[in-house]
Amino acid sequence: MTATTLLADMSQCQPADCLERGYRHGTWRLIDYETTEFAGTMVYSGPGMQSPALTLPLQREGLHAIHLGVHYPEQGANAHLCVRLTGDDALAPVWAERPYPKDVSGMPEELKASIAGKHFSHWQVSEVFWKVADLTGQELVLSRSDSAAHAGLYSNLVHVRLVPLSAAPGWSCRCRCRGQPGGGYSEPISALTLPTCVVIAST
Repeated sequence: MTATTLLADMSQCQPADCLERGYRHGTWRLIDYETTEFAGTMVYSGPGMQSPALTLPLQREGLHAIHLGVHYPEQGANAHLCVRLTGDDALAPVWAERPYPKDVSGMPEELKASIAGKHFSHWQVSEVFWKVADLTGQELVLSRSDSAAHAGLYSNLVHVRLVPLSAAPGWSCRCRCRGQPGGGYSEPISALTLPTCVVIAST
């Protein structure tokens, strides 16, 4: 089986003229980073930057599990990102998972701390499983939400991890979508807090 692929250099996103090392209206900011496992360049956008959608070439074929690396600022974990593959009908919003009392109702006491104690530190990168998809001929599209509720939030993508899978013929995985094709949103993805980003192997 082909090795896991780590895409850590978001400066490969297109269009290139929408990437900037500084802050410029209508662009995404490029920020170099380093974790205990790898280094790379993330894309970052803030309120009012009017950053357009970007496309990240994946250059992979066949079924893969897609994992996204996101940085959540410690001030309330206030970040979001919208993603889709070029063959998808709708965007999938990604944001931080927030525990609520209902989440621990009826849960054994020894397990509650693992839920209620979730938090994001300023220097932490969290990785979340998004979905399984056939990546043949596909690219990843990332954007900010155009919703007024998200206008004051940050958006970023730190890395993408692609894990190749094997499946029986005819097997497929599709996301549930809301709204009109091409303009709606899929069910939201919540990120689980991880202390570091661990890479099994990379090419």
